[in-house]
Amino acid sequence: MPKPKPKKRSRRGGSLKVKLPTLKQCQKMLMGSDRPGHLFAAVVAGATVATIGALILSPWLATIGAIVPIWEWAATPDVDVADQRSRSKGSILWRAICCLWFPYGKLVGHRSRLSHSLAFGLPCRVCYVFLVAAIAAQLGISAPWSFLMGGAGQLWADGYPMLAVAAVLSQWATLLLAGAIADTVHMLKDNYTPEEVVWGK
Repeated sequence: MPKPKPKKRSRRGGSLKVKLPTLKQCQKMLMGSDRPGHLFAAVVAGATVATIGALILSPWLATIGAIVPIWEWAATPDVDVADQRSRSKGSILWRAICCLWFPYGKLVGHRSRLSHSLAFGLPCRVCYVFLVAAIAAQLGISAPWSFLMGGAGQLWADGYPMLAVAAVLSQWATLLLAGAIADTVHMLKDNYTPEEVVWGK
């Protein structure tokens, strides 16, 4: 008597298989010292600062909190050549950011004092942003320069030099504090000690 042929199992969903990351993989991605981990930590830190600013009715502090993740995203201490190459496969915006930071990445080594420190790295990148904004203004793209100057040009033209200086100082203090928070979180996730966060390795 012939044996019955085994029934063929039907394939549900076709040949397309979507493999979702495990909880452990998600935790490693978000809490690790790689790119997603740094961004996640910056978002948490920025949201915390912004929430405190909202609770105490401080728009200035809320603005700092909003800038923290933006700074980590666009002006991270990791803007070196290797990081730029890995980003070059991303979106058009990422490629534009890579082009802007390319000279900086050529001159500054990864995790050197000129990249990973509050005393040297943060002022270095802030000055670089200032230089790029100044060049962009000369080319007719004045929005970045106007933001960095905080409307000081108009105040100066209207005959209020002291208010113009105050506007610039306020804008730069906001940027520096937001950058300091973002950089501190970044370096702590890179296992820097508090002293190394300030002075670098």
